[in-house]
Amino acid sequence: MLGLFSPLEKAPWLACVLLAPLIHMLNHNGKTGIFKGLMAGWIFGALSWASGTFWLLNAMESLMDLAFWQSSLSLAGIWLYQGSPFALFGAVCGWMNGKGTPAGPLFCASLLTLLIYLRPVLFPVSWTVAAAFWPGFIQIADLGGELFVCFCLIWANGLVADVFSGIRQRKVKDFARSFISLSILLALVLGYGVCRIAMLNGDERETVGRIIRVASVQPNVPVRWDRKTIVNFKTDEAICLDALIRNPDLVRDADLLLFPELPRMDCRSEEFEKSGLRAELEYLRVPALMHGKEEIPATEAPVIHRLETEDRSIVEEKLEARYSAVFALDPGKECTPVYRKRIPVPFSETSFYSYFFPERIQKPGLKLWLSRGSNPGLIHVGDFLVQPLICFESGFPELVREGVGLGGDLVVELSNDGWFFSSRAEMKHLGMAVFRAVEFRRPLVRSSNSGGGAHVRATGEIAGATLTPHGRALVTQATLFCPDVSTVFARRGYVWLWGAVLIVCWNMRSAQRRGRKAVSCRV
Repeated sequence: MLGLFSPLEKAPWLACVLLAPLIHMLNHNGKTGIFKGLMAGWIFGALSWASGTFWLLNAMESLMDLAFWQSSLSLAGIWLYQGSPFALFGAVCGWMNGKGTPAGPLFCASLLTLLIYLRPVLFPVSWTVAAAFWPGFIQIADLGGELFVCFCLIWANGLVADVFSGIRQRKVKDFARSFISLSILLALVLGYGVCRIAMLNGDERETVGRIIRVASVQPNVPVRWDRKTIVNFKTDEAICLDALIRNPDLVRDADLLLFPELPRMDCRSEEFEKSGLRAELEYLRVPALMHGKEEIPATEAPVIHRLETEDRSIVEEKLEARYSAVFALDPGKECTPVYRKRIPVPFSETSFYSYFFPERIQKPGLKLWLSRGSNPGLIHVGDFLVQPLICFESGFPELVREGVGLGGDLVVELSNDGWFFSSRAEMKHLGMAVFRAVEFRRPLVRSSNSGGGAHVRATGEIAGATLTPHGRALVTQATLFCPDVSTVFARRGYVWLWGAVLIVCWNMRSAQRRGRKAVSCRV
């Protein structure tokens, strides 16, 4: 349970057994009712989220300026909310027990997958991220997305629970049937994964597609300057320049250079010019993408009172909109915005209310939330179309699906996970991005401020020596193959979930009928 919502880099196969204790308790002891199942599922889900995302406490304190008690209460609410699919799953399993028809592995997989899909998403992290670095298993994501991997993992966990139950009750037939079913499921999933990876690697050897060289800068900019380091204060631009000039050879022959999401960096500011970063980029002659804020003034807009972190003064502004944006800086050209973030982070970049009602984002008040972009913002880099994402957005496959549908060849993510002060957060975020690469068979480059950056191949494998460690400043580069393929998931999306709906409805209807027959027999 402790590893349920954390990537298991060293033993990803453990994802096939993490849910088995819960499923066994719900369906094999014969005493679990609706209320007990509800509470067991909720406790299991909430505690799993708590152990896997404890680092959100640091983020709320550093990013949102909340007190410790406020952060703790907020996190408790988030963990309870994220555990709700497991709670409903436990309640339904308890109901099935009451009807004398314990839930089977396929029903468990269908029901829990549907509940995870139907839950309004605040933080789009599935527990499937535990298997994110198991390339052989996650290749099925190109058939039905990350949720299809989730479905197969829950199915495998249910079969493991059945195997254990058969051993404990000494039922040889039940044990043999479950063990054979589990072996067939794993053989099919892993067999598909091996074949798919071999096929894509064969296409790369035969150059059935195109290649692009991408470099990424990890500057390791401090999220907050303490009193010791404020004396030697450097701008974000100067720190990026320091990281860049250490490895110019990794950048000089690149087709594209990425900088991470940095809240204080602005390619149109005087600090950018003074730091010499623009001059260095002009010398290297490499097109670059970097993050910044785009503010659109308006004379008729309400006055916004904004607290500046540098001098703690109140600034009055009249703004029509404010965006978290990606800027393109081509040699000899001005720095221009090319993409606006479409899904702001709830609570820190947008309010809880506006997250569910995006048409009502801005209200006159003391805080100006981020506005939302409206299109994928594909960028031409030579003959390639590059789709940018900003941080949190890598958890939403629908964004990548739209960009790939418009011809996107490469996905890039500019992120800053330094707020969390934890390498576990960075690896979890990277795990989310890995699924986007496999789902659409597009390489993905994740440029991060403090760690968890990587060049991800279309197979979901990390390109050699590109996984950046936590807390270091460095530059990475890799040549990435862009296959000319269209996946089933890109074309059909979640249409396969209708099969899960039919499985759930059929089993619940059968349980209802059996319950009625049992009542009539007793009468």
